[in-house]
Amino acid sequence: MIRFAITHVNTSNMRTLTYHAQPRFMYPTRVEAEQAMAAILANSSPDRIDDVFGPKARETFEVREVDCWESGDPKSIWFD
Repeated sequence: MIRFAITHVNTSNMRTLTYHAQPRFMYPTRVEAEQAMAAILANSSPDRIDDVFGPKARETFEVREVDCWESGDPKSIWFD
């Protein structure tokens, strides 16, 4: 099952899920994931984003397809 999630490059230079690997953070459409990502950027200061997600996150947020189990849990938290 394919879902969409917000990802970013972490402090170890690896692209990973921005939020916990739980179904509630896996969106059924790319548009819904992009709207959630836009909300993060619109409602959070750059300093807060840096504190929570790391200094590279703001420039690397990206919606990616995620292969999920039938439960909605992602099969992996890492991306190429």
